Amino acid sequence: MTKKDWLVLTTFIVILGTIGGITFLSNVIHLQSVNASTGVEEALTFTLISHNKWETVLGDAHFTFYGPRGETQTYVDRFVISNPNKAYIESISLDGKGQNTAWISDGVKIYSLDESSKIYQIVDLPQFSQNFSKLPEQLSEVSSDTVYHHPFAMVIPLPIRDYLYPQWFPQGGGTFTLSGEDIVLDRKTWVVEREKELDFTKAWIDKQTGVILKYTQQVAGIPFLEVEITNIKYDVPIDIDIFSPAIGYVPEIER
Repeated sequence: MTKKDWLVLTTFIVILGTIGGITFLSNVIHLQSVNASTGVEEALTFTLISHNKWETVLGDAHFTFYGPRGETQTYVDRFVISNPNKAYIESISLDGKGQNTAWISDGVKIYSLDESSKIYQIVDLPQFSQNFSKLPEQLSEVSSDTVYHHPFAMVIPLPIRDYLYPQWFPQGGGTFTLSGEDIVLDRKTWVVEREKELDFTKAWIDKQTGVILKYTQQVAGIPFLEVEITNIKYDVPIDIDIFSPAIGYVPEIER
């Protein structure tokens, strides 16, 4: 795979990961219905401070992306993350319509792996990925005109980032409603609905960690995205060798 091809693939994955209309700096609408009567504030606050609720996380997540004519692409993301900035994430195409990729951060370097050619690219982990100074921690700090993502999530090019690091969710504007509670993977969740213009989303938020365990999105009443974490474990020991390229891969410069 040429460098140009790799950049095209990475750009496509990043677009998929942000199809919920999330941008680093974007105009948003004031929160319209976050009030005591709905009981939604606690759920939204937990998404803001989610990164403080766990040290390590590993598991699997299933993604279904819907096209304008009902066509779909399906992926499984397998993830192992150690806060604040180490991660192994593998994206596997289930229907053969996409490519299998892997992304690794060892806390200093980033490795982007191409599984078909067994090569990887290396870049330095950006300094901004460790700067938490602008990340809001309570609803009163949420800006009306800016969305701040978790800084480490910003460098992850795979869509699982938005659900393990859901700090963007309460900053997206629209009308938020706590529609109930549910059990997902034997974990208690808040079910929060958001309406914004033609966009309707529903998030199942882990009541202990703030992680979004399940997420659906419709645009103008048509399915657009379904996400479901199918396996998750928090704060378990992790072998640090997972945060380095697998045997058999070589740097792109050595091809």
